[in-house]
Amino acid sequence: MKRLFVILLCGCATLASEGRGDVDLPNTLTGPFRALKRAKTCSDDVCTGVNELPSGVPNGAIQYPGNPPSRAPSALVLGGMRVAMYAARADAIVRMTSEDARTFVDAGEVIKEPGADDPCAITVPGGVWLYYGVGDGLRVAQSPDGASFGPAARVTIAGEASVPRAPGVVRLDDGSFHLFYAVDKWIAEATSRDGANFTRVGIVVTPSAPVDPATLPEGVRLPFDDAAVDDPWVSRTVTTLGRVHYQLHYTGRDLRGGSSIGYAGRFGDEGAFEKREGFVFGGKLFGDPDGNSHANAPTVARFGDFALIYADFDVDKAQKIGIGIAPQRRLLPVDD
Repeated sequence: MKRLFVILLCGCATLASEGRGDVDLPNTLTGPFRALKRAKTCSDDVCTGVNELPSGVPNGAIQYPGNPPSRAPSALVLGGMRVAMYAARADAIVRMTSEDARTFVDAGEVIKEPGADDPCAITVPGGVWLYYGVGDGLRVAQSPDGASFGPAARVTIAGEASVPRAPGVVRLDDGSFHLFYAVDKWIAEATSRDGANFTRVGIVVTPSAPVDPATLPEGVRLPFDDAAVDDPWVSRTVTTLGRVHYQLHYTGRDLRGGSSIGYAGRFGDEGAFEKREGFVFGGKLFGDPDGNSHANAPTVARFGDFALIYADFDVDKAQKIGIGIAPQRRLLPVDD
């Protein structure tokens, strides 16, 4: 279930906290994320006295407009804090808009097709392309304004024997495309010159190896992604020293039935990704005492010195879209 927008910022492939050129890039915008808060917002001993979420919204989770609820978000930053959100709902892809990146207004259906799911919106010269999944594979539709889309075309992946799902796409400056998608329990990559006809490159992210709990030191967690990896959201940038860098947020599914959001990165336009240890969003963020929060389908929106992550959460058995912020110490007041 995956997602992306194409504002491209630097992260880190070595996943450390201090920057040394592009050898060891800061990773504060890639997570970990904390859930946005209601009531008085505090960081250590500093409190803003205002809310990060609008009135009537529970901690870190928003039930977006519409019934049934929306899922699998894909965010496009439009400027300032304005965001267009594409999401799946029943047999449709819907579009929502926000002036503050947290309060969304339903703008209606943009795709109506049985089984439509997992939207991924990207900007291209002259408009917006919307990738999404259906039962037999992937589709792509084009729009001049991001609000109304023409007929969808089938996406083909030469060399892929399984049915792909959950597309995440980046477009390079030369006009070519890199598609990241879930297949079986892995995340794979394919490339294309036209954005519709791809050639499979191979598997780039794999689940972590299962670990015997008896072998773990006290306080060390089992892997959060030892069952499967899914739902890639990807961005691509060129660092200040000229190196291409990919950042990939994904759903990690564990053998105990839970899921959380992980992060992986790489330098260059090809090769496997290096995974960060541990999840960057999920766990007990929404009050789950067992850390079994069922977070999935991430998308990330970046606003200068901070980033917001949107992801599906099963909260009180009712699916919602949760919102988190990185860096975690960054406060985000909202006037109610």
